[in-house]
Amino acid sequence: MVEVFSREAPGASMFTAQCQVLDMKPVLSDIPCIKNEQLTLWQADRDAWRRDHPLMAMLADGLALVPVLDDRLATATTDGQSLFFNAAYSAGLNATTRAFLQAHLVWHCVAGHLHEKPHLDGHRWHLACDHEVNALLMLQGFPVCEDTVLFPSRMKQSANDVYDWLSGHPALEREVSLDQLPCLPLASSSLPNAWQRATDPDYRPQPLNEQVESGWQHQAIQAAHHCQTPLDSSGSLPGFLIT
Repeated sequence: MVEVFSREAPGASMFTAQCQVLDMKPVLSDIPCIKNEQLTLWQADRDAWRRDHPLMAMLADGLALVPVLDDRLATATTDGQSLFFNAAYSAGLNATTRAFLQAHLVWHCVAGHLHEKPHLDGHRWHLACDHEVNALLMLQGFPVCEDTVLFPSRMKQSANDVYDWLSGHPALEREVSLDQLPCLPLASSSLPNAWQRATDPDYRPQPLNEQVESGWQHQAIQAAHHCQTPLDSSGSLPGFLIT
């Protein structure tokens, strides 16, 4: 039986509420404030990992944190070099969800989920990748946030296996990812009317390439050795980390 979790997409109501609470207006003087504030929080999450999850901290350092206020990015994404997140969206997250989202994007890089697979259904593949990294994070002891894409009966299955299994899902449209993969079209967010054409010059995701992907695998192996993290088949790390 397919496990279905009811979720609401991070859409208009969330953004409208954030803008009302924060009294956010499309004024240039407001932008540095919220971006710097949120950047400080994301960096603080990394600093906390240095104590509690040193492997995650080392891996996260491979991504430059880039807060943006851009109509093309509703939540967060990564190109394998930078981690872009919408500062207005971030301001509405609790600490657990914010940290989990960052860890989630880091492990998309480690697991090699950055390249487009045009022969697959994009949404279903994204969900399968989300499940793979979320299961991995859960097994490493990370608190799972409420909106996590996770199929408990498939905890140790690969994204490819989960993708096939999801072919029988009766309502894939009800499954909503917290992030956006750069290989997918960047959906236009439902921001207030005054922000509909907002673009941020800091939002410049780079084209994906094999060198970036292979670099992540090398970095993950080096970080695991440095942190003396066991590289075995327990399911706590991806199989390609076994040396």
